[in-house]
Amino acid sequence: MLTAPDGTPERVSTAHRAKLACIYVRQSTAVQVRRHQESTELQYRLVDRAAGLGWPRERITVIDDDLGKSGASSVERHGFQRLIAEIGLGKAGLVLSLDGSRLARNNHDWHQLLELCSIFGVLIAGGERLYGPGAYHDRLLLGLSGIMSEAELHQIRMRPHQGERQKAARGELRLPSPAGLVQERCGGIALNPDEEVQARLRFVFDKFRGLQSAKAVMRELRRHGLPLPVRPIRGPAPHQVAWVPADSSRVLHILHNPAYAGTYAYGQRRRDPARRRAGTARRATVKVAVEQWPVCLRGAHPGYIGWEEFMANQARSAGNVARHAPRRGWALLQGIAVCGRCGRRMGVHYSGPHGDYPVYHCTADQGLTGRPRCQRCGHCARMPSSSACCWRPLRLTRSRWRSRRRSARGGNPGAGAPVGPQARTRPLRGRTGAPAVRRRRAGEPLGGALPRTGLGGEAAGMMDREIAATLNAGGASTAHGTSFVGENVRLCRKRWGIPTVKINGVDANPARWPDGSYSVQGAAAALGVALQTVFKWLRRGRLAGRRLTKGRPWLITLPDEQIAPLAAQVRRTRRSTKEAS
Repeated sequence: MLTAPDGTPERVSTAHRAKLACIYVRQSTAVQVRRHQESTELQYRLVDRAAGLGWPRERITVIDDDLGKSGASSVERHGFQRLIAEIGLGKAGLVLSLDGSRLARNNHDWHQLLELCSIFGVLIAGGERLYGPGAYHDRLLLGLSGIMSEAELHQIRMRPHQGERQKAARGELRLPSPAGLVQERCGGIALNPDEEVQARLRFVFDKFRGLQSAKAVMRELRRHGLPLPVRPIRGPAPHQVAWVPADSSRVLHILHNPAYAGTYAYGQRRRDPARRRAGTARRATVKVAVEQWPVCLRGAHPGYIGWEEFMANQARSAGNVARHAPRRGWALLQGIAVCGRCGRRMGVHYSGPHGDYPVYHCTADQGLTGRPRCQRCGHCARMPSSSACCWRPLRLTRSRWRSRRRSARGGNPGAGAPVGPQARTRPLRGRTGAPAVRRRRAGEPLGGALPRTGLGGEAAGMMDREIAATLNAGGASTAHGTSFVGENVRLCRKRWGIPTVKINGVDANPARWPDGSYSVQGAAAALGVALQTVFKWLRRGRLAGRRLTKGRPWLITLPDEQIAPLAAQVRRTRRSTKEAS
C-alpha cells in the first residue's frame, strides 16, 4: 500500500496544487512490460497517491511514453524529455515516480531533473516519501538515490558480461561463423564442406599474395565474374551462405577475419564513448589492435591460412591505406558536399596550373567495386550560397556527359583529333551539332585554333567580343555549358599565350596613331615621363584614353595645350625633389 509519512502534506502548498502533477511510468524492456504487468499497474496507481496529496483528477497527467525504454540515457526517451519541458515551462508542481531509478539511471539526467525542480520549486514524490529538491537534506538523499541507481545499472550489465567473458576464455562461447566455416553438432568448427566456397576463398588469399592489394583482388574477381560467399546474420540459425558481387570491403573482411587463420578471437571491437551516434544513445564501435584482444586462441580450429600469413596480410593492408596530410584550400564544401546520385560524401582535390582549382568528386563506387567514378564537378566553392543558385554539375552524371560529348561531335567526326605531333587538343563542350574547339598549336594564330567554326583566318583580325559572338552564333559553348563572352576569349588567350590583335600588326607602337591620338610610348616621350607614370595617370584620370578591348593598345587624347602644363609640373616636381635631397 502506498502511504506517506506524517507531516508530508504540509510541504504541499496551494501554489503546487495549482500546477500539474506528473506521473512518470517506465519499464526498461518490452519483455518487462509484457511479463511484469503488476509492476506497471503499481506505477499507474500513483494517480491515487497524487489525489491523496490534494491534486484534482483533471490536473494529474500520466506520462507513459517510455514504456519499454532503458533509463541509461534520455536521448530516445521522449517521455522524460516531455517531463523536463513541463518543469522548465513552470507547468508542473509535483513529479511522482515509483522510485528514482524509474526517472533516470545516469547522474547527468538525474541531476538535471533535480536542478530544474529546485529552481522552479517542484516537489518529487516516490511511493512512500515526498522530497523538496530545494531543501539541503532532501537534495542530499535524492543525490544518493541517483548514485545508487547508476551503480545498480552497472552491476546489472557486468554480471552477464563477466559470464560471457569467462566462457569466451575457454573458447566455448559460440560466435557467428563466416561463410568459409561451419559449426559442427558437437560444438566444434570445421571448414565449409562446399568445395566452391573453399575454392573461392583460397583464390582470394592466393591473389592477395601476388597482387598485395585488396582492390586489385576485387578487380580480378570482377574481371572473371566471380562472386564472393557471405553468411548474412538474419533470423534464427542456421544461416545459409549467399553469393554476392565482389567489392573491396568484402575482400578486406575476408583478409581481416582471424577465423580463416584458425584462430578463436573475442573482443575484436569495442564501443567508444567519444563516438556516440547523433540522435541515439548507441555508441559507435572501433577496432581493437590484435595484441589487445581479450581472447585470442590460435590453432583452435582448421583454417585457410596460417597465423603468420594473417599478420602479414594485416601489415600489408595497413600499409596500403593512403594517408594524405591536410593542406590549405578555399573549398567551402569540403566534407559537406553529398553526391546527388549515390548519397555518399564527395571528396575534393585541387588542380589547375597553380593547384588552387577545387574539384569535387565521388569515388565511392570506384573504390568499392572498381566501377567508374560517380561524378565530378569543379569550381563550385565560390558559388554564392543562395537557394536560387543550382549546382548544375552535381546532376550531370558521367553517362550524360559522354552522350552530350558524342552528340556534340556527331556533326564533325574529326573534331578534337590530334593534328601533328606538336598539337595538343583541348576539346570544349559543344551543343548538339556544334563543332568542338581545340587548343591552338604552338606559333599558330588565333584563327587556326578555331577550325570549322566559320571564323577561319578572320579570327586573327577580330576583337575578343567579336570572336565570342561568332562562336555563340556557331553553337559552341564553354566547358561549363555557358555561352562565350569577351572575358572567356581573353582568358583563353592569356592561358594559351595567344597575342591580342594589334592595330599595327606585329610592329612596335608608333608615337601617334593615324587618328592623331598618342600611344603610351608617344605620350611618355612628349611629357618626359616614364611609361609607368603614363599608366598611373590613366588610372587616376589625369589623362584621357581608351582601349577597344583588354589587351589592345591605348589611344590617348593629349591636346597640345595640355602637354605644356603637364611637362612644367613634372619639371617642378623633379626640382623640388632635388632641393629636398
